[in-house]
Amino acid sequence: MKTPFTLLTLATLTACHPQSHAPNAASTAIASSTAPAHKPCGSLKTVQTADELLQQIRGELGSSCLFDLSAAELEAAWGLKVFDYRNQSEEQRDAQFEAMLAYDQTQTALYIKRLPPSPNDFTYNHTDEIQIAKSSGKRYNLGGDSNQYALPAGFPPPNDTRRPEEIKPTLCAQKSPKPSDYQPFAFHIWTNPEHRADLPQLVIFADGCGAPETITVYRQALSGTYPFYCTDLAQCTSPAASEAASNTGAP
Repeated sequence: MKTPFTLLTLATLTACHPQSHAPNAASTAIASSTAPAHKPCGSLKTVQTADELLQQIRGELGSSCLFDLSAAELEAAWGLKVFDYRNQSEEQRDAQFEAMLAYDQTQTALYIKRLPPSPNDFTYNHTDEIQIAKSSGKRYNLGGDSNQYALPAGFPPPNDTRRPEEIKPTLCAQKSPKPSDYQPFAFHIWTNPEHRADLPQLVIFADGCGAPETITVYRQALSGTYPFYCTDLAQCTSPAASEAASNTGAP
C-alpha cells in the first residue's frame, strides 16, 4: 500500500518528466512543407566515371535544366570538357570539330557534345542533344566491370528497348563476346519520371556485341516510333499516340 508521501513523490516525478507524444499529422505536414525542395541541377558535381555522370543525368530527367545551362556551366559542374555546336556558323562548327578531334586524340577522359536540332541531316533530329563522348578506341566501361557490358551499379533497367526495323541483327564480330545487360543493335530508353513528351529522356544504343556505343540525352522525350523523338508535342502527348507507343514492341 502506497503511503501519501509515495503518491506525492510519484506525482512530482510525473510532472517533471511529461510523457512524449508522437507528432501529429499537422506537425508532420508542416515539417514536410518546410523541407528544402529539389532544385533542378542543384546537385551536379564533378564526375570521375561515366557511371557517376549517368546517375546525375538520370536524376535530372524531370526538368530541362541540363539544356538550360551554358557549356561553361556544364564544364564547371561536371569537370568535363564540353564542345558546343549550337548557334554556330559552318566555319565555327568546323573549327569546333577540329578542336574536338585533337582533344579526342590526346586525352583519355570523357567529354560532352552539345548538338543542335538537325532535321535535314540523316539523323532527322528535331531536338537538342547532349552526348557523352569517349576517346577513340575506348569503351564506356559502365558498371566498372571490364569483363562484361554492364549497367551502372544500382541503375534501373530501361523503361523501353527498341530496335529500328532497318537494322538487321548480325553475329557479334568478336569470337568470345562478353556478357551484356544490353540487347544488340538496340536503343535502351530511360524516360523522365512523368513520362512527359516535353521533358528529356536518356538513350543508350548498343552495338552488335551488346556494348554501349552511344549515350544521348534528348531535350524532348522520344515517341513510340523510330527515330523515337517527338516532332509534334501535341501529337506525341495525345491518347492515341500514347496507346500506339505502348502497343509497339521491339521488332
